[in-house]
Amino acid sequence: MELSNIRRGFQNAALVAHDAEFYDEVSRGSHNETYLPVQLTPDEKLALRNEKDHLFAQSKGLYMTVLTVSIAAILQGWVQSSINGATLLWPSEFGLLNKTDPNLERHDQWIVGLTNAAPFLFAAILGCPLVDPINRRCGRKGTILVAAVLIFASSLGSAFSNNWVQLFVCRIFNGIGMGLKASSTPILAAETAVSRWRGSSALCWQLWVAFGLALGFAANLIVNTASKRLSMKLQLGAPIVPALLLMVSLWWCPESPRWHMMKGRNDRKDRKENYRKAYNIFLALRNTPLQAQRDFYLIHKQIEIELKYMTADNDRAKAHSYANRISELFSSNLRLRSALVAACTVNLAQQLCGINVLAFYSSDVFSKAGKSDDDSNKKLHDTVAYLYSFGFGAINFVFCIPAIRNIDTRGRRALLLRTLPFMAIFLFAAAACFHIPANDNGSAQRIGPIALFLFLFAAVYSPGMGPMPFTVASESFPLSHREVGVAVSVGLNLFFAGLLSLFYLRIDDAFTSTGSLCLFASFNLVAAALIFLLLPETKERSLEELDKVFSIPIKKFMHHQLFEVLPYYVNYYILGKKVKLEELWDPNIGIELPPTIHDVESRWHPSWSATATRRRSIAAIPPDGTDDGTDITRLGSHNASQNNDARYGRLIGNLIGTYLYRPYPILSRPKYSGNDVTVLIPTITDDMEELRPHFLSILATPIHQLVLVTTDIRKAKLLAFSEDLADPRIKVYSTPIANKRTQLAAVIPLVRTAITVLVDDDVTWTHTILPWLLAPFEIPRNGSVGVGMAAIRIRTGSVLTRCINFLGAVYLERRNFEGAATLTLDGGISCMSGRTNALRTCILQDEAFLNAFCYETFNGVPIATGDDKMITRWLVQEEWGMYVQYHPEAQLLTTLESGWKFIYQCQRWAGSSWRGNYKTLFVESNPWTVFKKQPWTFYAKYIAVFTSIGLITDPLTLYCYYQIRPLLEPTSLWAGTSGWVVMSLLYLFTKTIKLKSLFIAYPKDLVFLPVSILFGLFHGFIKMKAFCKDKGWLSR
Repeated sequence: MELSNIRRGFQNAALVAHDAEFYDEVSRGSHNETYLPVQLTPDEKLALRNEKDHLFAQSKGLYMTVLTVSIAAILQGWVQSSINGATLLWPSEFGLLNKTDPNLERHDQWIVGLTNAAPFLFAAILGCPLVDPINRRCGRKGTILVAAVLIFASSLGSAFSNNWVQLFVCRIFNGIGMGLKASSTPILAAETAVSRWRGSSALCWQLWVAFGLALGFAANLIVNTASKRLSMKLQLGAPIVPALLLMVSLWWCPESPRWHMMKGRNDRKDRKENYRKAYNIFLALRNTPLQAQRDFYLIHKQIEIELKYMTADNDRAKAHSYANRISELFSSNLRLRSALVAACTVNLAQQLCGINVLAFYSSDVFSKAGKSDDDSNKKLHDTVAYLYSFGFGAINFVFCIPAIRNIDTRGRRALLLRTLPFMAIFLFAAAACFHIPANDNGSAQRIGPIALFLFLFAAVYSPGMGPMPFTVASESFPLSHREVGVAVSVGLNLFFAGLLSLFYLRIDDAFTSTGSLCLFASFNLVAAALIFLLLPETKERSLEELDKVFSIPIKKFMHHQLFEVLPYYVNYYILGKKVKLEELWDPNIGIELPPTIHDVESRWHPSWSATATRRRSIAAIPPDGTDDGTDITRLGSHNASQNNDARYGRLIGNLIGTYLYRPYPILSRPKYSGNDVTVLIPTITDDMEELRPHFLSILATPIHQLVLVTTDIRKAKLLAFSEDLADPRIKVYSTPIANKRTQLAAVIPLVRTAITVLVDDDVTWTHTILPWLLAPFEIPRNGSVGVGMAAIRIRTGSVLTRCINFLGAVYLERRNFEGAATLTLDGGISCMSGRTNALRTCILQDEAFLNAFCYETFNGVPIATGDDKMITRWLVQEEWGMYVQYHPEAQLLTTLESGWKFIYQCQRWAGSSWRGNYKTLFVESNPWTVFKKQPWTFYAKYIAVFTSIGLITDPLTLYCYYQIRPLLEPTSLWAGTSGWVVMSLLYLFTKTIKLKSLFIAYPKDLVFLPVSILFGLFHGFIKMKAFCKDKGWLSR
């Protein structure tokens, strides 16, 4: 009986794999499940949603794999920081680099470079080539264990070395271990991860390499207080700690199920046993048996396809040997060659960008930065260099965190192309700072600016180039060539890392620090060009789907980039032309399943066919009916220093998020069109002519229907007005009372389209808004979509009127800025604006939603306002995705209160924010749950709100600066009058950067900037008043 259940489970899993997107929609309650061949249980629905929506909702087995990968990465980073820091000590201890003869000095530089390069050169020459045979025999876990033992033994041997030759030999074995580990660990991460979060799982490698660097530099700082020789020995031997932890963690780490399924293919008994092991591992790696059986089935079919290809003739069967698999990578096989080119391009680009100059020699770089030009002072104390190196490692780690989400939502190629140019800029700036002269005391004041730009370089590197090489390498190759493909590409990375370590001291000696940094800055631009021409996008594709992505000929891909993509970017982003970019391949491709699967479907239900499982309208469309005078009334009753750090930390994070933000593109063949859209507008306005331009702008778009709902006493006037507009798409309804929630609840059940757009009556649409509004709904989990907002500007009238209008425009622009940032960094949004909010109709027509919408209370008092915040909280609670399209073609224009009424409107907004935040954190959820779902939004929206009261924080900032002025050096830029000038410029920067788009569109608005700054201070008083007044919390 149990075997029968497992067999039936695999049949169900095959169907779910075949129509993965459709069953994702089913898990969200968007379809009638009565006639589906697979009836999902509540646990399976929750698991399918969490699998796609939440990175941190995976199984314990997968967490154990992530822990092991993380420790392996920490070991990699610690080894690098050990080599880095010890470079200041071991050469002099072993009698090197202290010669007076320039020829002998250059000879010693080669010895130091060769010894530092040894781990990376031998990782590439011996470690990576051994990956395939050891992986085939010992598996991923076994190979990592061999690597951990080699690094443990070699680090221990390095600590007891008495000359450079002994240290060199120890580093050879250290390098072999690094090569084995660096190639096998990303494979283990990629082969055990869920395809949706495969990039994030593999990203653990780079994230924890950066953390290992920081830990290693911290250890260097600690042991630097000991004697010079003891400090050297401790630094060289320190990697034994993470190596030992890695060996222990491997005991509980699951093996890759793909490795088991590839074993014993020629022996039926061995195959059966290995398949049983692989299935048990999948059960540990996934939250439900359905997910385990689905992924098991997909891998089984992929292996079948590959083996069929490999055994098509005898020559291909022979190619299954190790040597021939390597040679096949360089053969005419398009799939393999394209994958190799892409993986090697990214791995080479990482070495070209210059990051390892700092990873290997940051202590040396910062020491030279701290030495004055006339050399009147000795090199800075090693502790100072270690301290800056620790800062470099810490920044590398912290700024890698945003990539955990963005690597799988923004894509590998996109992140690389957006970050490499800035890396070049920051390296050029750091190089220029080496020309800053020494001050009167003879100490170089340039170390601060140099460190600043190198830290910015590391901050931009971390979410971009940092995680990509190992991620792309581990996912690009098919199963049959995965080990050798990763070994070659990672071997290339490590080989050039070794060459960099070998030659950098000579490059630095020949070109000086300025020249060498400029050289690597130029290489960043070369790397960007290579990425643009040779790397396809691989985000959110299963390892099996990538076969078709890499089947595009390289020449065809390059031609497409040069003659299609590049002109598109120029026309669209620079010239502002409305053009569309045709995809090079079908974005909806998937793994091909055998036709027998459809036979299984038809056996379960006679009317169910393959075409019946295709994606259909996600909206639960009510049965058709006629409007026969139904009583709409009945339907309507359906029912200080730290403060400043937090404040400006939010600004820095938001700037990064805004820069990385991109709107969803419009597909050439979209699923939804205007015929799928109904617009609902509640209104209580008596002046109908006021509504005319707003309604006409909406009717200018190809929507299906415009539904207006007012009160009974205004219905006749609104009917007459709608007849004057003469558009058959307009329908008019009414309710007895003027209440926005009641009015909307009255007409929501009447909607018959998949998408419903809730719109305020003072909103003007652009004629291009609708396709942008619908584009994010191509993603099934997205339940709500908004657009950017701008105020309708007033250019005439009194100064007060124009000032208030400007402040309204500022409010909306700041909202756009903060929304783009939080959406990019963690998918959160403070509030989906009610001015235009597109939602899936099935959400609004859910009885539970309507009941909560109509009868929301706060402290027992019914709430009439804040409907947009309530909808936002409901979407988060039900785990629907939200997105806002910030694009010039997707912008709406709206009016705000004029005159002194604007102050009252701000107070009402503030009160609604306090109430909504309180309900989110303490009534409907708790702070920890909110933080886990959306960490940056939690900080930026709920925590930083207490530090963003400018009335308090701005004077406090100036007071703190005034207090530290006596402690500054008189020659410092921050001392004297120049200090106040710099503070003023920084203050103006923080006030204007968020309004950049507003000032670019309307340069004359700069004259109102002082008004904006003063009102920002006054707004702090409004927030405090709203917090203290119950009325502001509860109603209008």
